[in-house]
Amino acid sequence: MEVPYRCLVPADSVSFIIGKGGATIRQMSETCGATLSILKEGEAPATLADKIVIIAGSVHAKDAACREVIYKLRQMQGVKDLEPGVFVIIIPQISVPVVIGTKGAQIKAIMEKSGAEINVGREAIIGMPDQPISINGTVDQVVLAVSGVNSVLQDMMDRGKLKESDFRKIDIGAAPMTADTAMASWPSSSGHGGHGNAPTQQNGTQNTSVASVSGSGGTNGSGLGGGGATSMPSFPGAEGDVGGMGKSEQAFFSALQASGINSAELTILLPSELLHTVLVPRGIMSEVAQRSGSRIDVGAEGPAKMLQVTLHGQMVGNAMAALLLQEKVLQWQSMK
Repeated sequence: MEVPYRCLVPADSVSFIIGKGGATIRQMSETCGATLSILKEGEAPATLADKIVIIAGSVHAKDAACREVIYKLRQMQGVKDLEPGVFVIIIPQISVPVVIGTKGAQIKAIMEKSGAEINVGREAIIGMPDQPISINGTVDQVVLAVSGVNSVLQDMMDRGKLKESDFRKIDIGAAPMTADTAMASWPSSSGHGGHGNAPTQQNGTQNTSVASVSGSGGTNGSGLGGGGATSMPSFPGAEGDVGGMGKSEQAFFSALQASGINSAELTILLPSELLHTVLVPRGIMSEVAQRSGSRIDVGAEGPAKMLQVTLHGQMVGNAMAALLLQEKVLQWQSMK
């Protein structure tokens, strides 16, 4: 079996790809020699706001069709060919360790060959046995990276490490979803300011409030209004590990360390929509916890559709985590 390319596109871009009466997608299929299909309602989790486009055929045909899909998305988004942009694909969760490789060797090799930046989601898309991969780069770089990732999957398929059922449509009736599981298990975005279509989840809330720091040492992380947080997600930090920081972050971290402030708890309020659709599903909360060394607990919903987020650890790590999360809030608000 030839492994298909599977990519996520914003729901509002699907009609642009399909075209009037399906003319555009048919023309892409005929021109490229690939089969393009879009999962219909009921074939993907209802919580996934993006649409899944499947591209099947030979490697050459899939690359050509993938390029056309990227062109269409960029036209709609106003992104030029040589500008960096984000394109999201999904791969079976069981293939992620192989795609990353020992100590990241495989994914680094694909990045070096393609010139693209690749970010592998830390968790599966809710309701799916797949994880997202965000690829940032020019059109040529993105296509090369997609092809590189797919070649790893194809090798796994040829060796019997993957099977056709790993690429099947989703059985929506298989597992009902609760609010707690929805909060706790969602995908990563690139974390940069590039254009693109990072994966999103359905959520009816609307909120444009800036994150607000509401305290320092006295909270017990139980949630606003006295609600408990025992069933809400917790993101453990790597204690004492704040690697991967940029120079400005290192300077900030060093300045706080020099202040001599000891461990404490810090509570901030974040828009619930941002947590549900960005920070948790894309693995950003886990990444912030790892970078800052603080444990992050999400509490109950509070006023104005905000959620209480409690940071546990050294004050320097808590402050770093708060800074990183507020940067994400500002980025999110600028895109709304």
